[in-house]
Amino acid sequence: MLSKPWSLLYLLLFIVLAYVVYHVQFSSTTTPSHVYQLTEKIALELAVIQQFKKVESKPIHYAPEGREPRHVLQKAREVMLRVQTLRSLNNLANESEPLLTVRTVTPENVWQLANQILSATRELKSDIHPAATIAEVPFVSGKTPSDVYRNLIIINHMLESLGAPTHQPKDVYRIVLTLIDDLETIRLSLHIPCDFHALPVTLDKRPSDVYARGFQLHQTVNKLHAKLGAKDAIIDRSLVANTGKHEPADVLELMNNILANVADIKAALPITRPTILSPKVMDKKPVDVFAKVEKAIAITECML
Repeated sequence: MLSKPWSLLYLLLFIVLAYVVYHVQFSSTTTPSHVYQLTEKIALELAVIQQFKKVESKPIHYAPEGREPRHVLQKAREVMLRVQTLRSLNNLANESEPLLTVRTVTPENVWQLANQILSATRELKSDIHPAATIAEVPFVSGKTPSDVYRNLIIINHMLESLGAPTHQPKDVYRIVLTLIDDLETIRLSLHIPCDFHALPVTLDKRPSDVYARGFQLHQTVNKLHAKLGAKDAIIDRSLVANTGKHEPADVLELMNNILANVADIKAALPITRPTILSPKVMDKKPVDVFAKVEKAIAITECML
């Protein structure tokens, strides 16, 4: 007969091993279709709130192509931050901001964050419209990361219709500062010296100017992405499909995709330092964002 302490120890080991086996098996079987199913559930929760409040979303203006799990994860982080903002407006508690750890992103990583978004959204729906019920969402195979990304865009617009503040230049500025910090981390890890000179910037910049320069940064980062051995270094031309008037949200979309590619470079090197989301800033103008994008380009070009 085993003593009680030994019995408890074996029980604990069994639980740990069962968790590890489940986690490994789940990681290997999670697909974009599983994540897509979660995003469909999130959209249904938000649709109930929209019906209750009698509001509608603005339509999306492009269908993303060529997205990888790393881009979807970054988009999910953006959505999670907006969910938390909406929860704050409804006096609900928030979790800490999602950590941007260094790793090769898999669908399971995206599933975990999407599941957190679903839980946060369900609590929000229960607080606003507790009597509503949600139908089950069927599983549909064959979905791609781009399909999931498109659903996250739809969810983002739904959150905005429910009162989440629209994206401002200060939100883009924050992401570009985060990008610069990651690029500097890469540069210092490679021991590449650079002599930066401040470039003159005119004061009449608009979001479309920042977007155009941001796409130049996107191309430059992808060259670095390929040079340093990261996989799937692509330039997604669909990012510039909306060639008309650009809003800060369009620029934020672009910058978050660039940040995902920079994170992939860190994982390929490898660099273990996580991406630190820069603190929130006060009001900024497009010219402020443009100047920081210029700096990010200079750092990237120095490493090519």
